[in-house]
Amino acid sequence: MHLGGPEPEAWCRGAGRRLPSEAEWELAAGTRPEFRWGQVWEWTASRFLPYPGFVAHPYRDYSAPWFSDRYALRGASRATAPRMVHPRYRNYFTPERNDIHAGFRSCAA
Repeated sequence: MHLGGPEPEAWCRGAGRRLPSEAEWELAAGTRPEFRWGQVWEWTASRFLPYPGFVAHPYRDYSAPWFSDRYALRGASRATAPRMVHPRYRNYFTPERNDIHAGFRSCAA
């Protein structure tokens, strides 16, 4: 089943849970050894926006044009280039894409 964008949010609502924000995801990935990631990109509840300390990709057309209208994904997938696998790396995709190896995790509401 493909889950992206509003679909994970709908699943979470039905389960009485929610998607983590980007900040929550990054904190858990960087400080909790039991928080395993890297098998799939993970949807967050946060829009893909710049934030303090965020540096746009050197190829500006890769990130800046997509601010605000897409949700941020965090982590990486088995298909991600090793140089991009880092808990602070962020990505964005549109929900209809089915080639990105994306999933989600939920947290308590």
